[in-house]
Amino acid sequence: MGKLKPRFLSANSHEISIDYHVHSSYNDDAQGTVEECVNSALTKGLTSIAITNHVWRTSAWIDDFLNEVAKVRSRRKYHLLAGFEAKVININGEVDIAPRHIKKAELILGALHNLPTRDDYIWLNREHLSPSKVAETVRNATLNMISRVEVNVIAHPLALYYPKYHHPFPNDFLEEIVQSASKSGIALEVYNSKYPLPDLVFKMLISLCVEYKALISVGSNAHHPSEIGDLNYTKILKAIKHLFSQ
Repeated sequence: MGKLKPRFLSANSHEISIDYHVHSSYNDDAQGTVEECVNSALTKGLTSIAITNHVWRTSAWIDDFLNEVAKVRSRRKYHLLAGFEAKVININGEVDIAPRHIKKAELILGALHNLPTRDDYIWLNREHLSPSKVAETVRNATLNMISRVEVNVIAHPLALYYPKYHHPFPNDFLEEIVQSASKSGIALEVYNSKYPLPDLVFKMLISLCVEYKALISVGSNAHHPSEIGDLNYTKILKAIKHLFSQ
C-alpha cells in the first residue's frame, strides 16, 4: 500500500473538509467497517479522513486493518489514511505501539489518557494532585513525546486538564508545546468533539498555532460512522481566518 500524506491545515487554510480522528470496529468500543466510515465521510462532503484505531504494542489486528484500508482505498479512490491512536505510557513520551507498526502507519495520534510516571503503565492519581502538578506533568510528557518524533499529531492535548480544573492551563506551557510541535512538524489537534476546550483556551491554541506556523489537525473522535465529521468547522475556520487577517 503506497503511503498517503495527511492534509493538515495551516494558517492560510480557506476550507476544512477533513476528520483525522476516527475509530472503527477494529476497536471494541467502536462500530463501523472501514467502508462504512468512508461512505459516511463522502455523504458529509469530507475529502479526507483518517481511521485512527486505539493501538497497543500487543495488537494483533493491524495487518488485517491495513489490508482492508488498502482494498477500500483502491476501490473507492478516496483519500483515506490508515492510522492509529497510541497512548503515552511513561513520562519520557514513549507511546504504546510497536516500532514496526509506526513505519506502516500514515498517521499516528499521540495521546495522554492518563498521567504518566517514569515507569511504563504506572499512572499518577489525578485526584490527589494539584492543578499545577497536573499541568506540569502534561507539559513534560507532551514535550517528551514530541521530541521522539514518533507521532504525527498530538491528540486532544489538554484533555487531562479540562474540564476538571477551572484554574487556567499555563500559557507558557501551552506555548512551549505549540512551538516544539511546529519545529518538529507535528500537528496539534486543536478541536476534538469529545474533548472540547474552553472557548478562550481554544482561541489561544489557534492563535499560537498561527503565530508559530504549527500544523493544525481536527477530529470528531467518532466511534460510529454517523459521528464522522461532527465538528464545528465554521468555528475553527473563523478562528483561523480572523487571526491570519490581523
